This record gives sequence, C-alpha cells and structure tokens, in this order.
Amino acid sequence: MSYVDVPRIHFFGRFYADPSTVDNTLGNFDPSVALQNQDPNAPGYVSWNPFGTHTFAFQNCTVKSAVGRDGTAYTSPAGDPVVGAVVESAGANFPVNSPTCVYYSYPAKMVDLDTDQQMVSQIWGFQVQIATASGAGVAGQMLVTSLADIWQRCSTLQYDAAYCAVYQSVLTNLTWSHVEKSPLLAQLQAVSGAQLSVAGYADTDPVAGNDSEEGRKQNRRLEITLTPNITEVVRAPSHGR
Repeated sequence: MSYVDVPRIHFFGRFYADPSTVDNTLGNFDPSVALQNQDPNAPGYVSWNPFGTHTFAFQNCTVKSAVGRDGTAYTSPAGDPVVGAVVESAGANFPVNSPTCVYYSYPAKMVDLDTDQQMVSQIWGFQVQIATASGAGVAGQMLVTSLADIWQRCSTLQYDAAYCAVYQSVLTNLTWSHVEKSPLLAQLQAVSGAQLSVAGYADTDPVAGNDSEEGRKQNRRLEITLTPNITEVVRAPSHGR
C-alpha cells in the first residue's frame, strides 16, 4: 500500500503561518544582549517578524475531490457530500482554572526547536476537522511532524517567500460523526477508524507556472491528501542534528 491508496480525500486551500524570528539567533536568548532591528550583522538582531506568534492554521480549505475503494472519483457533492466539505484547523485543548471555561483551545504552533537547525520546522498541537453540510465528518489530532525538504524552489521570489516544503504524518484520536450520510467517510472509517495518514505536497505539484504573479498566486496553496493509515510507511527522518 502507499499513501495514495484508496479510499482517499483531497482538500485544497491556503494556510496561515506567523513564525517569530526573534529566536532565530542563539545569542538573542542571552538576557544581557539588547535586541535590535537595525543591523543584521550586530548582536541582538530580531529580523523581520520578531513579534510572531508561531501560529499555524488552515484558511479557506475545502474538500475538492475523493476516490472511493473501487477507484470511483468524486468531484461534486452529487457524488458524495464530503466533496465541498469545510476543512478546519484547531489547536490542542488544555484545562484551565476557570468556573466558566473547562478548556481553552490554543492555536497550533510551527517552531524550530533548534536555532542552529531551522530546516526541519515542526508543527505542534494541530487538529484537523472535516465537516459536511449534512453533519457528517471526522476530526483528529496530527502527530508532531517535521517539514521535509524545505528549500528555495521559487526562483522568482526572494527570502522566505521562495521556500516550500512537504510533510507526512498521522491523524489520531479520531472522532467520526454521522458517517452514514457520506459513503466515502463510511469507507474510510471501515478500513482505518483509529488513524488516518495525512500528506501535504502542494509545491511538488504546481497548478500553474511560476513565471507570472497570477501563477504564483495559484501555487501559494495548501493541498493535502487523507488516506487510511499506512503503518508500513517509514516516517521521514529529520536530517541533521
């Protein structure tokens, strides 16, 4: 089996990332160093986004297509109501000491745990939910994963805007809702009710050329596939340290 096996769901949209750059330099953790944003060659330089929150979230994501166990492709809600379903992200829920609120949802975080190894950024506390208009859906928590193959692939852009990456992980602690209203979701639950494989690969499959602003706008997207959990797939190693 592979991560493109059936049944599978493809969803498409954009993502929001707000990395902080103040912690990109090890010396900035020294309380005696005065932080500054004037001289990139001087101690304490905080770079372009020092007040970033590290938040990572989906934006305007919807299911665009699905493939059933028999290979049938669905591209409209008429085929299966999961097509067109909203795909949302949320952070992890943590208990708080409040008489009116039992849990508070913190947004997921994209971080570099090592300031000297910034090419394997990780996503922590990320939850994904798919919900159809009819009430069918599935939600789960993504295991911490490192972005792989981060590299400057878009030659027409500069600095961080030119970098892309791919990743693969697993959704766990799944909660299924009214799957009888979506044959495709019912198939997924039947073959892999406990875990789902999730793979993001948009930059490796551009939908337009990068030689125009309109083409680059179309390629700045999130494209992810959900499939049954493939236990024999080896998780991509984090190269370096």
